[in-house]
Amino acid sequence: MSQAIRPKTVCVDCGNPVSKPTYKRCHACNTAMRRAAAPSVCAVTGCGTGAVVATVKTWGPLCSKHHQRWCRHGDPRIRLVAGDDTTVNTLVRCKVDASGGPDACWPYTGEINRWGYGTLCLDGRGGPRMAAHRFLWGEEHGPVPEDVEIDHTCHNAAVARGECAGGSTCLHRRCCNLRHLRAVDHEANTLAGVAPTAINSRKTHCLRAHPFKGPGADVRITRNGWQRCLHCERIRDRERRQRTTS
Repeated sequence: MSQAIRPKTVCVDCGNPVSKPTYKRCHACNTAMRRAAAPSVCAVTGCGTGAVVATVKTWGPLCSKHHQRWCRHGDPRIRLVAGDDTTVNTLVRCKVDASGGPDACWPYTGEINRWGYGTLCLDGRGGPRMAAHRFLWGEEHGPVPEDVEIDHTCHNAAVARGECAGGSTCLHRRCCNLRHLRAVDHEANTLAGVAPTAINSRKTHCLRAHPFKGPGADVRITRNGWQRCLHCERIRDRERRQRTTS
């Protein structure tokens, strides 16, 4: 049984094949059409290249190079150079929204990773990535050691008020306001969050209201760091023996 041959999709202007069936024009004809609809010169000072986009928000007509920079960084004048810390610093600060004031959270408007943190590429496309808030802390206070983590105090305050459940959707992870950041070790950063380890560390009594600390406390710390109430263990052992003998 022979299969039907699907006709190739061709450009409506020149008749050459297009790269995708949904496209009406090939790349050359599409570029020529965009250039014909746009002014002849890019609006970036000193460029002088033919524009391919008619108007980009407040920037005006842009050439292909500056249009790609605008799509990637939000500013066609930014050129990310490998090893140029000044350019990276400018790029990061352009993507921080500080419109809420000095005491509000400053969310990072650039790329967000799957854990909810703002990230940037230090050495151009394909280079090593770094958290935006960690980079800005290092720019202000010097290099951050590998065993030091940057904690968001705005998140800790929201957790204490019961307003944030944490996780990758937490907006406090995007905050880059240096007033909301502090350098701590891994243990302090973990215990300040909402993970099970942090929740259990803040408990003062067991399920039967036996204290974990102070007078009357009888607690055993397991190898995993868990707190086991020995009062409750003795109660469970006594109930188990009663069920066995009855």
